[in-house]
Amino acid sequence: MSEEKPSPLAIAAVVLSVLSCFPCCGGCFTGIAGTVCGKMELGKIANGDSSPAGETLAKVGFILGLVNVGWWTLVAIGYALMMIMGMGGAAMM
Repeated sequence: MSEEKPSPLAIAAVVLSVLSCFPCCGGCFTGIAGTVCGKMELGKIANGDSSPAGETLAKVGFILGLVNVGWWTLVAIGYALMMIMGMGGAAMM
């Protein structure tokens, strides 16, 4: 009896997306890679080119990657605003 296993691309999507939660592991950049890997794997599963056993992993990687990219984007915007406001406040003194 052969058991289908998820593809390495589905596993990579989850691993990269989880790593994107931590700034020391690349933050937004690993989130983008996780999102791309998840989307590619979902496309392969839909076309029948890959095992459906990895569909859940690919979906989790895709969604978690999107959430983390959004989070890191908000962090970057907030940081930039704090820098701009800090410089503006120093100029007024």
